[in-house]
Amino acid sequence: MKKLLLTLTIIAALALGLFGLTACGTNGTGAGGANGTGNSAAAQAAEEAYGFSAASAGAILSSMNANAALSARSTAADAAADAGAADDAAAEIDELNGYMLLVEGLLEDGAFGASAETSDREGYAVKMTVSYKDLEGDTIEYVLYYNETLVREEYDRDDDDDEVEQIYRLEGVMLLGGSEYSIEGRRNVESERGESESEEQFRVNMGDGRSMLVEHEAESERGESEQEYVYSIYDGSGLVERSSFEYEEERGDVEIEFRLTKDGNTKVFYFEQENGRIEIKVGDRNSAARYFVTIDETGNYVYTVAGGGSYNMHRFDFDD
Repeated sequence: MKKLLLTLTIIAALALGLFGLTACGTNGTGAGGANGTGNSAAAQAAEEAYGFSAASAGAILSSMNANAALSARSTAADAAADAGAADDAAAEIDELNGYMLLVEGLLEDGAFGASAETSDREGYAVKMTVSYKDLEGDTIEYVLYYNETLVREEYDRDDDDDEVEQIYRLEGVMLLGGSEYSIEGRRNVESERGESESEEQFRVNMGDGRSMLVEHEAESERGESEQEYVYSIYDGSGLVERSSFEYEEERGDVEIEFRLTKDGNTKVFYFEQENGRIEIKVGDRNSAARYFVTIDETGNYVYTVAGGGSYNMHRFDFDD
């Protein structure tokens, strides 16, 4: 069994190629200034981390924008045992729907990609095109322009490990669905002989006082590596919700554990793809409480409740 923990973010294993993320570089501008897309392993690692952060944040943001004015609509609410259960399911599905595009990408092998090149926009050194494929095989793309600037570099040669610490600042914009979102972040890299650690923060300004923070940590030691991503959404009052994912693959079958913390409560969901649909188990892998998600002829989601009832939900498309 191969098990990777990626606090939703998942995404670290994705960034290293588990889901086919690639980065192509050109020459950079050198240390101390706005960083281009250098060919070094360090530059490629930065591109991969930023690429997946942008792709996953964009998937969530796209869903949130598309669903902002919509709510779950029951097409068979009277099939539920009681109205309260139907209302609970509708609220739960409404929460899940904002993450379904990302889930689609995580379940689709080779879904995420990132390609960096010299920027064609004044004021930015790097242009990165990020993309992901949904379950229907359609590719969704958007563009990230940014500068990465080395703000501090320290060396410790008191021992034989030659420890180096570097801190970078990220500034840029993300173009998505006809809208432009400012981004900012930082990257901290520590390395010594045979070991390295890095931390990145990637913040997207969503407008109206809202923001999404993507946090990534990676550690590599003598051939072993661990990575973690955390996604947090804030408004003017503070933290609104936080998400985490655990990815497990066994004999070609993929299962995703999704933890969503909102309003002081944490819910756990398990996602699997089978027979052209996504199965969602609620609370436990063996739970009888579950949903089945398909895509209808209009390109939107249909959530079918195992105990009866179904809900139609909007799904992001290229026109949103």
